[in-house]
Amino acid sequence: MNYNFTYKSKFEKRCFSQKINKICSNVLLALYNNSLFKKLKLDRNNFLKSHIIFRNMNQVSKRHKSKIPKNPNFNVHSITFLDCVELEDYKKLENRLIKITSKYKGREFSIDPNIDISKAFKKFDSDYNTISFGHLYHNDTKGNEELDLIDGISYGYVKGAKSHLVMTYTITPSDKFHSLFRQSINEEITSESEINFKSIKQIIKTKQLISSIGNKYKNSEYWIEALFNEISFQFKTEVISNLNLGVFNLNNEILFPRITSFEYEPNEFKSYQNEIFDKLNISRPNLYSGSNVILSLTNVDYSRKTSFGLEIFIPNNTDVEKEPFNHISFLSKNYMQAIASYWILINLSCLRKQDIVELRKRTFKYFRKNKISLFLRKVISLKNNLTLNWISFENIRKDFTADTFKYILNKFEVPDSHNSPWDKEVKPYEFKESLVQLTEGTSSDIKKSYEEILELHSHIVEDNSLRASMRLQKILLIIALIGIILTLYGANSEWCNSWIEYFLNKLNIRIPRVKSH
Repeated sequence: MNYNFTYKSKFEKRCFSQKINKICSNVLLALYNNSLFKKLKLDRNNFLKSHIIFRNMNQVSKRHKSKIPKNPNFNVHSITFLDCVELEDYKKLENRLIKITSKYKGREFSIDPNIDISKAFKKFDSDYNTISFGHLYHNDTKGNEELDLIDGISYGYVKGAKSHLVMTYTITPSDKFHSLFRQSINEEITSESEINFKSIKQIIKTKQLISSIGNKYKNSEYWIEALFNEISFQFKTEVISNLNLGVFNLNNEILFPRITSFEYEPNEFKSYQNEIFDKLNISRPNLYSGSNVILSLTNVDYSRKTSFGLEIFIPNNTDVEKEPFNHISFLSKNYMQAIASYWILINLSCLRKQDIVELRKRTFKYFRKNKISLFLRKVISLKNNLTLNWISFENIRKDFTADTFKYILNKFEVPDSHNSPWDKEVKPYEFKESLVQLTEGTSSDIKKSYEEILELHSHIVEDNSLRASMRLQKILLIIALIGIILTLYGANSEWCNSWIEYFLNKLNIRIPRVKSH
């Protein structure tokens, strides 16, 4: 792929030793592939030589096997990135969005960000306990060098009943993006070798330099994922880096969840659709069809990847002037608005799994130490953190699992689509039912996990309070006994004075005596 991908996921971050290993590996492989190096017979490592020969013999090319045309009538229509913002921050959001959108020119029908955005946000003061949708502004970024993958950005929102907004950033991809996407679905499989060197101690001990040699294969699936990550990263860093609001925007280790609308020509698409689905890493049970519109719904796991997408495939065989309500632009917008609240909650739930794992570790680590503190500072801090996270998540969950959103799925006419399970005896699931069940299931699991840890914290606090109370009683008993002894013998008694004098002598402290009259 002839493009400089700037995004690197957290899984590709390397420490200093790994960077040195990579540089040395590249240098050594380049030398062993150099004809002069071979002529001088400096390539003496038979293990490395045989690996290079084997790799060159087994270079895989799938171009001739592919059914996908070089220029298929299949492409990305739009990509919508989602984020979640607390409703109480809407004033900050309004002001910062006006600043961001003012940097780029507005598209047709977009008057002025100050007018359009302020008008949309004005009603939030009186819209309590009301679900609403809205369009905010549309930027034209065509020709912007920093945004070479993006031609336009449409800002919108889905408002929950009480406490949260789903921000929708719909991207119109550029010609450059479309060209790279076509390249990626037709890209040949290539392999990249990397030598793993032994440590200095092992090199001295074994007199061998190389520990192992690994191959990393880059196929269409790899490049498609890299391209979607790149456009998300470009939008995140170049456009809304100063927004400083939103769960996914503020997290530097992940990208936005996305809803991607693809357009296709029905007759042509049938001949290679299975191959496309494989390249997009969508398995058969995760595909839902029944009409010309095909949808996908995959499992989300942020321990494996940094972003996840839901795909919608819409035929492009309608004329916008003759059938405006069946055109891909209208349908993709409607489907996105209907699905957005569910998809953001699924992603937030799965993201919270990582927080829960960390909170569990901290809780059990504290529990195993079995230390008693009179002030319970650590456990109170842990419980406060846990309670705040639980309250925040519970507000989001209640906002976006309301029955109104189920009604909206039907109102916006998301088509009835069914999947094809691997097991033919298993009953196919309908897309809308699967989406609702997955959302409610994942969010309920997270809720239960928070409640379990909170209950465990209650037991820890109760146990520590009891033990701290017993220790405090012992300290008070000792103080009381000392008080009784001092009262019985008197502060100026000979016995007490002798003990005081004994301790003062031990500490080499001399107090001048005063004669009593």
